[in-house]
Amino acid sequence: MSKIIVTIGPETSTKENLSKILSKTNLFRLNLSHNIPDWHKKTIKKINNLSSNSNILIDIPGIKPRTTNVK
Repeated sequence: MSKIIVTIGPETSTKENLSKILSKTNLFRLNLSHNIPDWHKKTIKKINNLSSNSNILIDIPGIKPRTTNVK
């Protein structure tokens, strides 16, 4: 299977879309800077229920040096 990294968002997180994506890759990416923790938890559970062989990359939120955010 090819190693295409697919970023999952609200539009692609349905069971139907995840199934289609799984036919092409098993490598998923979620960006924790966007959406709420509960959404991410549910999406990870959906991916794992569809395929136990999936790999999920998670971008964790943090300081963004490219902005004026100094906190």
